[in-house]
Amino acid sequence: MQNIYEENVWTRPDEFDALTAAPQHHKLLFETEFMCLLDANIPPGEITNVHTHHYPASLYIISWSDFIRCDADGNVMFDSRSLEKTLSQGLQLQGSNEFL
Repeated sequence: MQNIYEENVWTRPDEFDALTAAPQHHKLLFETEFMCLLDANIPPGEITNVHTHHYPASLYIISWSDFIRCDADGNVMFDSRSLEKTLSQGLQLQGSNEFL
């Protein structure tokens, strides 16, 4: 099994880690040398701090609501309301820490 701590080099300041930058929306559920399991929940109408994630991710969508992703200056980078289809419950996604 591949060790995530050796393979994924964190190049951003630690204050941008999701658990540090946005602890109100991220909870550490489980961690080993091979994986880190987070519960991420941003309720409708709330805004989370700019953050990123140390490692590549696999997401499991439990429920969905539209969201707007902005950069640190407030510029809209993505608005899910522009999608033709919404993501459905039970959908699984994978991405790098650049995606999340």
